[in-house]
Amino acid sequence: MSYKINLHAHSRYSDGCNTIREMAIQSQDLGFSACVITDHVYRKEEGAPNSWGMDMIKLTAACKEAQTVSNSLRYPVIIGGEFTIGYGEEILVYGLEAVKELMCRRDRKYEIDYDDLRDVRRMFNCAAIIAHPIHPSAFIYEDAVDGFELYNGGTPMFNDRPIPRHFSHLTPWGNSDAHFDYGLSNGWNVVPIDVKCEYDLIDLIKNHAPSLIHVTSARTLGDLMMEATA
Repeated sequence: MSYKINLHAHSRYSDGCNTIREMAIQSQDLGFSACVITDHVYRKEEGAPNSWGMDMIKLTAACKEAQTVSNSLRYPVIIGGEFTIGYGEEILVYGLEAVKELMCRRDRKYEIDYDDLRDVRRMFNCAAIIAHPIHPSAFIYEDAVDGFELYNGGTPMFNDRPIPRHFSHLTPWGNSDAHFDYGLSNGWNVVPIDVKCEYDLIDLIKNHAPSLIHVTSARTLGDLMMEATA
């Protein structure tokens, strides 16, 4: 059998426009195995208002809301995080204990680096993929991640540039990077595992590849408004 899942979406706890419940309902309506939320954790020196990104207080609230929604809908809601790291790349991290540890390190050091990510991967069962690769040829720390986004929000990441050879052992994914509930339809993966919990998700990312990446054009009015105000 095959199943559908998206690995990259945001809620009101960072720069998303919908609640976790609304994102979960839309994920469920689209037939995804689970709703995966990856809200932003920014560097402190970036100067972004706290309302744009996650801190430990909001992470705790998001986890509590996710549990309530999951119990209410009888549908898995999994909380990860999107971390700014290194050359300005953003890394999607899955595994709540790893997310908490990286956030604590961010709070102590104002930023995290690839050594932090490697260290946390040794400490916890977690997984990570590169979100919308910005400088893939400069990303020489591919041992710190399991995959990369080949498509983000319906947009191919490597139309005008080659995929680096050192990415050859990483799994490509297609995700929606949804900031609206309806944006979840802009990308998902057909996979061999029915993800019902965090452990399933980590196993999927570490040990399996999508059999199909489904993407649609991200040319909705909402997406255009987001680009215009970015």
